[in-house]
Amino acid sequence: MLSFCMELDEPTQPFLPVKDRRPHVPEKPLVRVVAIEDVHLSCTPGVEKEMNRLYVGLLKFERVTEQASAGIIYRAENVLLRFEVYEDLPVRDDLRPLLLEIPHLNEFVHSLDENAIVYEWQKGIIAGTDAVMLRDPSGNWLGVTLRAIVR
Repeated sequence: MLSFCMELDEPTQPFLPVKDRRPHVPEKPLVRVVAIEDVHLSCTPGVEKEMNRLYVGLLKFERVTEQASAGIIYRAENVLLRFEVYEDLPVRDDLRPLLLEIPHLNEFVHSLDENAIVYEWQKGIIAGTDAVMLRDPSGNWLGVTLRAIVR
C-alpha cells in the first residue's frame, strides 16, 4: 500500500479558535431496546454495581442520575430502561427476554467471556438473527443481537 505524506504550510495569519455558542447535543447511546415505550423491570437491592457493570460497561447504556429516587434507570437510543427495586421479586407470568440491538456484538461476547458471565447463543431461522441470551444480575433475561447502523 502506498502512503503519501505532505507537509502543511505555516499559517500566514494567527489562528484563534472561536467558542461554538450552539447548545451541545450529546450523542445517543448506540444500544437500542426493541420496544415502543419505556421498559419497566424489577431488580433486587444490592445489585446496582453489577447492573452498572453489565448495562453501562458492557452494553453501553447511559445511566440516568436525575431521577435516582425512581430506582435504577438507563437510557438507550430510543427508550428508558427502568428497574424498580423490590425485596422480593414479583412473580412473572412469562419468560420473554428484553431484546437489545447493539452494533458491537463481537466485542460484547468477548467481554462476557473475560468477565466469566454465562451466556448462550440462540440461532435464528433467518440469516443475521442470531442472539446472545443471558441473565442480568437480578435474573431478567436479555436477548442481545447485532444491529446494523445505517447513517
